[in-house]
Amino acid sequence: MSHFKIKSFYENWLQKQATRLSKQKVIYYCKIIGLDHTGVKIIIKFQRNRVGSLGRNLVLNFNKNLLHLPMKIIDYVVVHELCHVHIPDHSSKYWQLVGSVISDYKRRKEWLEINKQEIIS
Repeated sequence: MSHFKIKSFYENWLQKQATRLSKQKVIYYCKIIGLDHTGVKIIIKFQRNRVGSLGRNLVLNFNKNLLHLPMKIIDYVVVHELCHVHIPDHSSKYWQLVGSVISDYKRRKEWLEINKQEIIS
């Protein structure tokens, strides 16, 4: 099997696993935050500078390398984006909402800021 085929197989597998995991996490955290998960669409794609983002019409975009993150950080990324459904900015109310779901979000946010470039590139 050529290097190209192996890489392609791995990337397809990684995308499927990231989609599966992110769906599980979104369903779980939507219940906690009080959102209806049925309207949420998840897209796994290459994002040069982001691990996740919230698009229009409840579209959650996650970096294709999401699975390279520790599980606690994946939880933080999912919660971070879901909280934007209620509060679109990074105001103190927004961070209070994030903190109500993940009490140590500051530590996780800091870890992500330090390590993000190694993981998403």
